[in-house]
Amino acid sequence: MRVSKQVRAADTGFTVVELVVAAAILFFVVTGAITGIMFASQSAILTDRRSEALMLANKTIEFARNLPFDDAKLTTSGGTIPPVQTNRDARGNVPGPYTITTTVADGTYLATSASPYRDIRVTVSWTQTIPGNVTVVSTIAGSSITGDYNFGNVYVTVYCQDSGTNVKTPGATVGLTEVASGRVWSQMSSSLGVAGFTYVPSGSIVLTATYSDYYVDPVVPTPYSCVANANTNFTVQVRQWRNLTIDVVSASTGAAVSGALVNVTASGFSIPSQLTDSSGRAVFVNRVLAGTTYAVSTTGTVVFGGDSDQVTMPNGDKTLSPPLSLVTNPATVKAKKATSGGSAYLWAWNGTSYTQIGSAQAYATTRPYTTTFTIAGSNFVDGAPTTFYLTNSSPGTATNPVTLTAGASAETTVN
Repeated sequence: MRVSKQVRAADTGFTVVELVVAAAILFFVVTGAITGIMFASQSAILTDRRSEALMLANKTIEFARNLPFDDAKLTTSGGTIPPVQTNRDARGNVPGPYTITTTVADGTYLATSASPYRDIRVTVSWTQTIPGNVTVVSTIAGSSITGDYNFGNVYVTVYCQDSGTNVKTPGATVGLTEVASGRVWSQMSSSLGVAGFTYVPSGSIVLTATYSDYYVDPVVPTPYSCVANANTNFTVQVRQWRNLTIDVVSASTGAAVSGALVNVTASGFSIPSQLTDSSGRAVFVNRVLAGTTYAVSTTGTVVFGGDSDQVTMPNGDKTLSPPLSLVTNPATVKAKKATSGGSAYLWAWNGTSYTQIGSAQAYATTRPYTTTFTIAGSNFVDGAPTTFYLTNSSPGTATNPVTLTAGASAETTVN
């Protein structure tokens, strides 16, 4: 009988290569599983962070929505809700991993009037575990129609009063400044003369107006007040600048006087003086207003006596008539006495008392004992003869009278 022997392959065991391959496969499987678990864990943490941050951002937005629209926290001049909160938890309490930052800006709607919109931007950031941030932007709208917020409408009517009656004036530029924030808006008056500003935050405002070649009359004190949930109306009056022509002639000859300084004045106005040209004329262009009374006068280095007048401007330009007259030559008077020493005095009599003209002048110390006074033309009225008095001391009575006209000379002995 034959006996056979069989050897099983399984009885030989695993080779080293097989073991290495198996270990590598097991490593990658386990590593992948751990990585997946870690990624899932971090994703869950990040999702929680984003969810909590979004909740905080929406909570801040809701807080802003419940504020009055003109609350200081919502103003764009540094307004915040609140500025920065650090170390907050998901409910906004300390401690926590979140930092909340908010900013406020005007909306871009209705650029020519006060904005009824505020853009609120809230950013919630964190640095723990996986740094990140969430930003939420929302627009808050105010309303002066429903009365939900403190807004008002401001309407400014521009009138021209040159004709004596108020005429609505289009094309004037009206500016509105909100005192609290310093924001400025402008509108052109319409064909009906009205400039309208809607959604203006209630409170103090300042109004200005400009209109080419026109003067703007202040009609009420500033600042004005915008009333919440109401229409507030204001009136601005303008008057057109006019031209005033003034001729200056010599009082003695009637000839035109060039180089004379002409002054035009009125309360509340600053008008530069002008020199007359070669034709003796000074023209004040766009410097005077209809219905206003001005004082006009003449002076100057070559002029020794000036005329003056009052002129009320009509609804149009005006040439002063008759022209202003000037005394262009001084008068002189020589005083003399028998002995040397002492001084002479020159006086004018106004019907009540004596007024000294100039300073006392010493007599010459040698013969002839004289001294000469120059009397400016301003002491004469349109060149009319005027009586003066000379003394050697303060006057007690009208002594040593001398009558002169502009440009004349005289000599008299003073006793």
